[in-house]
Amino acid sequence: MGLPGSPDTSISLLYVDDEPALLEIARLYLEKSDQFSVTTCESATDALNLLSTTSFDAIISDYQMPEMDGIRFLTRLRENGVDIPFIIFTGKGREEVVIQALNEGADFYLQKGGDPKAQFAELVNKVRYAVSKRRSEEALRESEERYRTVVEVQDEFICRFLPDGTHIFANDAYCRYFGFDCNGIVGRKFLPPIHPEDREKVSRLYGSLTPDQPSGSMKQRILGQDGRVLWQRLHTTAFFDNHGHPCEYQTVGHDITDLMERDAELRRVNDEFSAANEQLTAAEEELRHQVEELAAARQEIEANSEQLHLAMDAGEHGFWDWDLTTNNAYFSPRYYTMLGYEPDEFPAGFDSWLSLLHPEDAGTVVPHIEASVREMQPFEEEFRMRCKDGSWRWISGRGKAYRSASRGGPSRALGVHVDIDDRKRAELELRKKNEELAATNSRLAESRQEIQRLFSTMLDGFAHHEIICDENGRPVDYRFLAVNPAFERMTGLKSGDIIGKTVREVLPQTEAYWIETFGRVALFGEEITFEQYASEQDSYFLVNAFSPAKNQFACSFMDITDRVAALEAEKDARQALSVANEQLAAAEEELRSQYEELSVAEEELRSQLDEMTALQKALQRSEAGFRTLAETAPVGIALLGADGRPVYFSPKFVELFGYTHNDLVTVDDWFTSAYPEASLRELARKDWNDALDQAKCNGSETRTLEYPVRCKDGGIRQIEFRAARAGEQTVVLFADVTERKAAEDALLASRRELNLILDTMPVGVTYIDPDYRIRYSNHQSALSSDKQPHEVTGLHCYLVRHGRSTRCDDCIIEKAMETGQVEEGFRLLPGGKVFHLKGCPVYDAGGNLTGAIEFGMDVTEQQRIEDTLRESEEKYRTLFAIMEPGVFYQQADGSLVDANP
Repeated sequence: MGLPGSPDTSISLLYVDDEPALLEIARLYLEKSDQFSVTTCESATDALNLLSTTSFDAIISDYQMPEMDGIRFLTRLRENGVDIPFIIFTGKGREEVVIQALNEGADFYLQKGGDPKAQFAELVNKVRYAVSKRRSEEALRESEERYRTVVEVQDEFICRFLPDGTHIFANDAYCRYFGFDCNGIVGRKFLPPIHPEDREKVSRLYGSLTPDQPSGSMKQRILGQDGRVLWQRLHTTAFFDNHGHPCEYQTVGHDITDLMERDAELRRVNDEFSAANEQLTAAEEELRHQVEELAAARQEIEANSEQLHLAMDAGEHGFWDWDLTTNNAYFSPRYYTMLGYEPDEFPAGFDSWLSLLHPEDAGTVVPHIEASVREMQPFEEEFRMRCKDGSWRWISGRGKAYRSASRGGPSRALGVHVDIDDRKRAELELRKKNEELAATNSRLAESRQEIQRLFSTMLDGFAHHEIICDENGRPVDYRFLAVNPAFERMTGLKSGDIIGKTVREVLPQTEAYWIETFGRVALFGEEITFEQYASEQDSYFLVNAFSPAKNQFACSFMDITDRVAALEAEKDARQALSVANEQLAAAEEELRSQYEELSVAEEELRSQLDEMTALQKALQRSEAGFRTLAETAPVGIALLGADGRPVYFSPKFVELFGYTHNDLVTVDDWFTSAYPEASLRELARKDWNDALDQAKCNGSETRTLEYPVRCKDGGIRQIEFRAARAGEQTVVLFADVTERKAAEDALLASRRELNLILDTMPVGVTYIDPDYRIRYSNHQSALSSDKQPHEVTGLHCYLVRHGRSTRCDDCIIEKAMETGQVEEGFRLLPGGKVFHLKGCPVYDAGGNLTGAIEFGMDVTEQQRIEDTLRESEEKYRTLFAIMEPGVFYQQADGSLVDANP
């Protein structure tokens, strides 16, 4: 065994993969360097069983495995308190898998593929880095513990105090010397009873300390508890604030009463023992030198302890220390303040923690922690604790029990409390949102089924198309996307024969005029309605074409053959009536001149009357055709007379709103019932009147208006409506778009939730296009450049991150887009931050590269820990070497670990 902190290059690995051949290849490659010892398992379940009895330095795992995948394996380990480095090495490279792995605590994520030699070389580097990082952190903790142990076991008394005498630290030797309890002296004012003759000398020493000369040594006398005069040798160091005022003192000293008494005895016999006196003076000088060196070492140890406390405060962690043999405990100030209490407001101990624990959490958390302490296993639990104001706050409790060499069982437990209330509440809120989103999706699915049912059973024909343009953007053809059964009956065309085909393939004789007309509908959103005669079916159709989406159009077909026939009959009747009128006039003239022809004229008149009767019947059939159209239309229809009063409501109108002719005698009744809120009613009335006026001026239908409408049963529907003049009457169409609006709102909410998830991730996520411009940045990514996401969107990534005008050398994103594989590396940003970056190429549905996603994690703190470890080790070795008392470390079995000179 080497000195404490000496490197151990041997690395034990556990490799988990369900492919035995790959396990064997990886084991042979890794063990080739003699640095790695590799144990393999073919399933995560076997690996968990092995880990219960065997420890490893790192774990390498495949992602996609039967029974339990790599991420679930990682989650089980972290839940069990196993924090050894974990690397996922797999063929799966989806971004969501990478993000989930990193969020669950994976150290690295490597994608298989490409050159195997390069892949395994990169794997070796990642393993070495992860193991080195973990060993550095463990070494730092051991170093801090050594510092604390060295300070506590010294015979020299050491203390730190404020200018008013309030002690903030005292070691055991100090407390024993002055007869204090170590827990009682901290936070109290105490001034040693200095001998009256030495008080001025002590005051001069403290007054002489300056920022340039902050340290000084002296001997002083104090009055012991029994009245005896005791001598001390002290080395005092002052610490100053930014204004040059002393804010804290540190004193290191030891009792020299025996030395001073011997010195007095030597002076009494100075003449007889002058030589011995000179030797004693030299020894005293050497001792003073040793004391000063020891004081400097103590100062370094105290500074290291202070750094430890500052690091705990900066991390916002509450620290606890529980002596299992005495049941005494210590809670750090942050432990109290994160719950709203003042430091030491309640006694530190297991019972105090238990009294603040939420009753719903106690049943599971307490047994887990008690078992972990008994088995001396690390634990991490999440629970709620009661704050001083009565509220509950989520806490992550982490800790571990340590073995006593004398007892053989756990004797001490240490740990931290981390405030995770904001994160936990965000998780609960996100879970609630996901449940609401699932319910919305279920309702959308039901709506789609209902729409499909209506689509299949509606009487009107319906066809959905996609426009096809040439390279100049001019419509040249269109493709059938969907047709309903009514369309098949009307046209004789079967969906299985035409879906996916173009109109020129199905109906080659289609005129270019119709393609251009429907092109304007699909490309510019124009809506058209026209009548068309189909010679193949010998039928007339009323066609309404509109654009449901960009580059698409839909047509509804209504068979109006009967209506056209009625109109033709009406036209013929009118012509016949005109002829009859002319003939009647001639007959009247003829009657005045030739009475003898009266019988002939009378016969002709009877014939004309018969024709008029036929015309009246044709008109009645036309009216019946209109009523049939209105009563079967999928939208609500209202007909207003010349005076503006309602004269007809279609069944669909009554179905939508519940209002009948008895409820809506006038248009004012409609506005009062549909818009009970006065301001909305006036706005709707104004828009309605403006639209009607514009339609009258232009001779066209009104623009489409959309408002929420209150139905007769109190429900609210979102309605689109438009109107058109038909002679002296007005036809109004009402379309229910409530479900469509709800779906749009749900989609908007889903996008907001996705942005929230990305912005709360601890990993920076940036989407960069092939021109290296930032198209998306979450909050963490923008914050790494001290900016907000909207401030970096559209800018080149090399300008934002490095202030450059050209792309960076060895760019991770450039590599990812060139190789088509996941690339990673480290980058130093302006300001000294170090980031671990990973670039993932992104492709569209056609396989075309659209850019890359960059994942970035700040590893500055990790490097700081490694630097701190090196500094701590250097300080420890210096102190260890210069200490006068002999100090050594040994294992529990008695084997020597290290000893100072």
